[in-house]
Parts: sequence; C-alpha cells; structure tokens
Amino acid sequence: MPKPFWIVLGLLAACGASGSVVVVDAWAGTTPPGVDSAAFYVTIENGTADDQTLTAASSPRCVSIEIHESTLDENQVMRMRPVTDLTISAGRRLEMEPGRTHVMCLEPATQLIEGERIDIEFRFQGGLTVNGQVAVENR
Repeated sequence: MPKPFWIVLGLLAACGASGSVVVVDAWAGTTPPGVDSAAFYVTIENGTADDQTLTAASSPRCVSIEIHESTLDENQVMRMRPVTDLTISAGRRLEMEPGRTHVMCLEPATQLIEGERIDIEFRFQGGLTVNGQVAVENR
C-alpha cells in the first residue's frame, strides 16, 4: 500500500479515544429493598493533555450523589468523607473501588437489581460533562 495510506491510518489510530475523558468499568452491587444509599465504583480515564477536576455527579436514580473517600482513622476505624474536587492528571485514570474512593448514591429511587444499567453524569471544572452507565452486578 502507498505510504500516505499508512500515515493516515497511523494518525487515525493515534486519535482513538485520546483527547477525551471517558467512564469505563462502572459498577454497583445489588441492594435490598428500602436501603437509603448505594455505592458506585467507577473508573474515569483522562485521555486529554490537561488535568481534569471532577466536581460533581448526578443520576436520575439518586436524589443526590456525593463523591466519597474512605480512610482509616488513628483507631483503625474506616471513615467516609465527601470530596468536592478530585483531580485526574492528564493521561491518567481514577479508579474508584471498595474501601477507597466511590460515588455514593443517596436515596436511590428503587433498589438496584442485578443486570440493570444506571445512567450517571460527571461534571468537571470548566464545564466538561461526561456521561456513563453503572452496571449493577455482584462482584
């Protein structure tokens, strides 16, 4: 094949998902009826050349959402605290997981049932919004 074809193909491959912020591997466990909160675990990849600061999230399934960080205190007791801005460095990813950073869905409209998908929107400083879906599954 001619060289220009390979050059164009290489440029297209390099563009891929770079230059964007994406939500990948978002999940939550099932919940029993009547619970007043649920944890979502999300990985956000920052494929841009700039740091991105996550400031808020929302979902139609939750009355409100808070981003929480879990840490052990001096007595080895796990504590959660809301975090209002998490910076994801350029080219890096934020991996939320049990016992660490997570998205707390407060007052879910209904219980979370295995197999369903829940829409979620993340907002970043500067006006960027990124949509994703949280898969309900038992891991």
